Amino acid sequence: MEEIFNRELSWLSFNHRVLQEAKDPSVPLYERIKFIAIFSSNLDEFFRVRVASLRAIIDLKKKTRKKLKINPAKLLKEIHTKVDKLQNEFGSIFREQIIPELNNNGIFILKENEVTPSQQKYLDEYFSREVIPNLNTTLISGSRLSLFLKNSSIYLAVKIQTLSGKNGKAGTSKVCRYAILEIPADKLTRFVTLPAEQGKNYIMFLDDVIRLNLQTIFPGYKV
Repeated sequence: MEEIFNRELSWLSFNHRVLQEAKDPSVPLYERIKFIAIFSSNLDEFFRVRVASLRAIIDLKKKTRKKLKINPAKLLKEIHTKVDKLQNEFGSIFREQIIPELNNNGIFILKENEVTPSQQKYLDEYFSREVIPNLNTTLISGSRLSLFLKNSSIYLAVKIQTLSGKNGKAGTSKVCRYAILEIPADKLTRFVTLPAEQGKNYIMFLDDVIRLNLQTIFPGYKV
C-alpha cells in the first residue's frame, strides 16, 4: 500500500528545503538572506492558515471530528515539534553563518547593549521623530486580554512595575502591570539604518529600537 504523507507535515518539509538553501555556503550571501526571509514568511502564512484551520477543527463537536481522517490535536503536536526544530536550525544559521558573513562584509546588526553614545543620540532622535507618532500602546487591565490583535502584525508584550504604598505614597509593595505595543512595521521599515562609521555599516531591528526606548514610553515605571 502506498504511504500517504500528511500535507501539513509535507509542507513543513518543503519549507525546510528552503532553509537549506540559506545554509548552503556556495549560495551568494544576498540570496541566502532572501531564502531566510522566504522561510519566515512561509511559516507565518502556514500558522495563519493551516494551523488556524486545525485549531478550528478541534473546536468542532466530537461527533463531527470523528468523521475526519485526521486527529487534529495529535497533528498539531507533531507540527509544533517539527517547527521547534526548524526554528532552532533557523536561529543557528542566522547567528553562526549569516551574521558573521555580514560582519565580514562591513555590515553589523546592533543589539541594545552595543550602541555607542553617538548611535544612541541618533536612535533617540529617530525614535522621537518617526516611531512615537506611529506607536500604539495598550495597557492591560485585569487578568484577561480583551485587546483585538490584528492579523499579520507584530507585538511586544511588556511588564512594567512601580512601587505603591498606602494612600498612593511610595512604599515597598511592587505593583505589576502589562502592556502590549504594536510594532509599526506597516508604516516604518523593519530595519533602521544608522550612519556609517569608519567604513562600517550599522543597522538595527525596529523592535530593538523600541526596546531601547521602553523607559521613554513608560516613565515612572521599572520596565
